[in-house]
Amino acid sequence: MAFIPLAVIIAGAAISALSAYKQGQAGQAQADYQAEVYKQQAQREQQIAQMSEEDFRSRESAVLAARRAKLGASGIDISTGTPLLGEADFAQEVELQARRIRAGGETTATRLEQQAGLYEQAGKASAQAGLFGAGSSLLAGLGTYYNYKPRYGY
Repeated sequence: MAFIPLAVIIAGAAISALSAYKQGQAGQAQADYQAEVYKQQAQREQQIAQMSEEDFRSRESAVLAARRAKLGASGIDISTGTPLLGEADFAQEVELQARRIRAGGETTATRLEQQAGLYEQAGKASAQAGLFGAGSSLLAGLGTYYNYKPRYGY
């Protein structure tokens, strides 16, 4: 009859330890998955920003070509004076806007990568918590066993 409390103590401690460990592993798996999702989103944001920048440059290049054609058709010399300064100013503005598009995408990607890093850290913490919980359960079970040992003599 004395064997039953010992078996219950051991089984309870083992189940509790296994549960804590599995819970930590599940938390880590979930956090790792979420981190991977954020990393993929960051890559996608960089790709979108790059494509947007290229599209913007292409559109504005077409606008500049149309402006040159109109000025040339009207007989204005576009290689000197105000037309040249206007073209240079337009080109600078296009470059500034293109860099802003790229910077916006990089900023978004950086935030997503930081979020992924936070999830990775949370996953590691969850795994550690699971291990500590398992150890705590085993120690509690051991303490309970030693509490019963003098009573039953085993």
